[in-house]
Amino acid sequence: MRKLIILRGAMGAGKSTFIKEQNLERFTLCADNIRLLLNAPELTMSYSDRIPQFNNIKVWEILYTLLEERMRKGELTIIDAVHAKKEDVKIIKSPVGMPGRAIYNDYIKQTESEKCKISKCYNC
Repeated sequence: MRKLIILRGAMGAGKSTFIKEQNLERFTLCADNIRLLLNAPELTMSYSDRIPQFNNIKVWEILYTLLEERMRKGELTIIDAVHAKKEDVKIIKSPVGMPGRAIYNDYIKQTESEKCKISKCYNC
């Protein structure tokens, strides 16, 4: 059975930490890991490492090739690669009325204009 999970959020939001805490690294394709395979980390003026971002076309070509192969085999795959800019994240009202952060996309726009009906609460 093919399953694809895409974790999307701002840098530092906890995507990679979540993957590590749940012991899911072996199922994960990560653009940053591919970047580090192609190029050594850059040393900043403060002597910290920074992952180079200039090879994005090649990185995404490799990631998509790996993803296609995994999907062809029906393997569980998690993508830890997509980050959002600060302006992409918006505080929304969740279906249960609580505030929460979300990536502002077409789905969020649709749920803002339509009232979501909750048929069941899952351990909240």
